[in-house]
Amino acid sequence: MTVLDQIAAASSPFPLADLTTPRIPQDGKFIPTPRTCKKVFHEGKCAEFYRSVATSNGRRECPYGFSVWPYQFGETRIAVTGLIGSPRLNSGQERIRAKEYPRNHVAADAVEHWASTMAGVLSAGNLARDREFSRRLDALHEIRKFNSIVKTNMERICTRQSPSDPDEADPDMVRALRASSLISVQLDALDILANAGTSAAMSNPRKWVFYRTVDKIVRLYRVLADSRGVKLRLSGSSNATARVDERTIHIIPSCLVDNAIKYSPRDGIIDVSVTDETVDGRPVIVLRVRSEGPPATAEEEGVLFVARGRGQAARATAEGSGVGLAIAHMVASGHGATIDAKQRKVSSSLSEWVFRVVLPVG
Repeated sequence: MTVLDQIAAASSPFPLADLTTPRIPQDGKFIPTPRTCKKVFHEGKCAEFYRSVATSNGRRECPYGFSVWPYQFGETRIAVTGLIGSPRLNSGQERIRAKEYPRNHVAADAVEHWASTMAGVLSAGNLARDREFSRRLDALHEIRKFNSIVKTNMERICTRQSPSDPDEADPDMVRALRASSLISVQLDALDILANAGTSAAMSNPRKWVFYRTVDKIVRLYRVLADSRGVKLRLSGSSNATARVDERTIHIIPSCLVDNAIKYSPRDGIIDVSVTDETVDGRPVIVLRVRSEGPPATAEEEGVLFVARGRGQAARATAEGSGVGLAIAHMVASGHGATIDAKQRKVSSSLSEWVFRVVLPVG
């Protein structure tokens, strides 16, 4: 949820359930979540029901007799739940709950009015946010133009100093060129976000050795890693090819490595590897980015690849927009790849994270 969505949800007079990641509904300001909901949620029927209504509209009755209204709540699907609506649905379960929970009786019109009012408030707030975002994107496009000029001139200088191998030019010039190239890569990721993911799909696929892309990204990001006191290593090898769009495939390792650097403790180590493997009988290329960083709860793990889905510990550790992993997921999906993450708790404030991308060989 965005900040606006969170504020609206926190001010709800009724119990709310997040349909994106079903869990026990939160209490409303005036009407609490029924004890029955809290007691039976672990049995699984509630989560299954919420998933079934996630794409529907209109009032429904849950397996335990409570009325539920699904809505689009800003960027998230939510449901007003745990109520005895009027007019009644007149099921046997509803009659039982109506006697048990007299405080939860609410007119259906009151629920609809609240939802309509909040939708208007969120729409106005999101419109203002989108306008501000558009202005910032215009500024980023100007930065891209300027950076392109800087990068082109640095390339010329390095090539003039060392025609056979520009990387052997003056070290300061090489670092400046890599820093400029790094900015270009990060701006490419923002383009994906600006176009709502439409440019994440393959529009010009060709066979490509993915390892070369990862190797280039690691070399570029060593400039940033060194400045943060973090060691960035690349291991493994792969000569396998995949059908990818060269203009966007680099965004996947870029977002994952950038994320690892951002949250790694000083003197931390980030291990990046690319290997040829077999998954379910088919050849694949597997990218892994292993590092240490702030832990996440089970609920937070469920929304890692959702825009602005950063956990509380991550927000406290480093600044950021919370969209990097969502962008990586978009690009991976556009290439027919999968991406996942696993954590292993090292201490109360630190976890070992392994992000894995599985790309089909083609």
